[in-house]
Amino acid sequence: METLYQTLRMLHIGAGMTAFFVAPVALLARKGGKAHAAWGNVFFRAMVAVAASAVPLTFINPNVFLFLVAVFSFHLSWSGYRAVVRRRTADPARAAKVDRLVAAAMMLFYLALAGWGVHLFTLRPHHPFGYVSLAFAGIGLRFSGLEVYRYFKPSGDRMVWWYDHMQGMAGSYIAAVSAFSAVNFVFLPDVLRWLWPTLIGAPLLAYWKRHYQRKFRGPVARPA
Repeated sequence: METLYQTLRMLHIGAGMTAFFVAPVALLARKGGKAHAAWGNVFFRAMVAVAASAVPLTFINPNVFLFLVAVFSFHLSWSGYRAVVRRRTADPARAAKVDRLVAAAMMLFYLALAGWGVHLFTLRPHHPFGYVSLAFAGIGLRFSGLEVYRYFKPSGDRMVWWYDHMQGMAGSYIAAVSAFSAVNFVFLPDVLRWLWPTLIGAPLLAYWKRHYQRKFRGPVARPA
């Protein structure tokens, strides 16, 4: 069991470091180019490996927040990846149905995560991981809730797939940076160690989205 644990741990760390370093390359590459697509695929597959290794690791050596960040970051990368798949597939309605089912399941997960955060506050007022749980649950509910909403009321913005792809992939990278910070930046207070990437990355991502909305001159998406 120890050998299995160490093997999975090395896979988890290796995949996480791969995602950490290749994401900026994909983000800085020309959008729509071969380099952007290639490095984006490497990032997505690395996040799959991160999540796939985190599940058995959690069962072998229980670590709630390892599991939390792995599922959270994978879901965001899945959302970003599937935005492109839906655009390119010959049957977008079928692809959208699958993604909305995943989004509905993730809504339940994030609601449970929010409940876990509240539970931590009952154990100790101002519990640092209570804040982290509620913050990640709020972000996750925004993503999954918007996906479900669009299934019933599709957006009229022809570039919505672009924004979904951008926000999902960049959001997943922010989660990966959060995990890196939580493990390595031990000199920071617990809450700040987990949430500084979100506090910095979320406004930058919102600005980036508005930049592309102006560039495409499409209808401005409703705040979500």
